[in-house]
Amino acid sequence: QKHLTLQDVHLQRLPFALTDCDATACYDKIVPMLLYLCYSKAGLPHLTCMWLCKALTSMKYHMSTGAGISDEYSESTPIRKLYGVGQGATDAPTCWLFISVII
Repeated sequence: QKHLTLQDVHLQRLPFALTDCDATACYDKIVPMLLYLCYSKAGLPHLTCMWLCKALTSMKYHMSTGAGISDEYSESTPIRKLYGVGQGATDAPTCWLFISVII
């Protein structure tokens, strides 16, 4: 459907803009500090929010494959920030709900 629409607009030389709002990989883009503020606003105790934020910002990410778990890892640095709540996090849908209500 989208492809046909784009072809039609192109052939008619019409001004057109298209945006996709499918939230692809939205859990991987959650900013820990924003999550902390959302959870705090929802009533989660301050100390628990701080613990969660600290855990997410200091986490080390290893690659797991059929050959085993990698020795090397990625982590968030002041220059290169990594976001997200982690693979398989059971609270990821709740996180995204709180954040998407704000945005």
